[in-house]
Amino acid sequence: RTHPNVKIVKEDLARRRAKKIEEDRKTFSYIISNPPFHSAREERTLIFENAKKLLEPRGEMFFVSEGSFVDRFQKTAKDYFSVLAETTSDRYVVFRCKNKRRNVLLL
Repeated sequence: RTHPNVKIVKEDLARRRAKKIEEDRKTFSYIISNPPFHSAREERTLIFENAKKLLEPRGEMFFVSEGSFVDRFQKTAKDYFSVLAETTSDRYVVFRCKNKRRNVLLL
């Protein structure tokens, strides 16, 4: 089923050189992700680094983490994004993140 104004791309954000990431740079308003919980630090870094490449400047990423992995995913996410909200259920946390604002000096 297709939806107007929605582009769905299935891509492994933990890959270093994913073709779709380079093709679709800064074209997404939102990314919704269920990253692998048992990913190593390098994989987590690539996930958020690639998501940042794909998002428009004001884009947002939503991702879920299982309770025992929340701290490591949250820490990595904060290196790339501002965490706007965390919604917690019994075992999972959903994070809403936004591209960090850059400090601008106007003279």
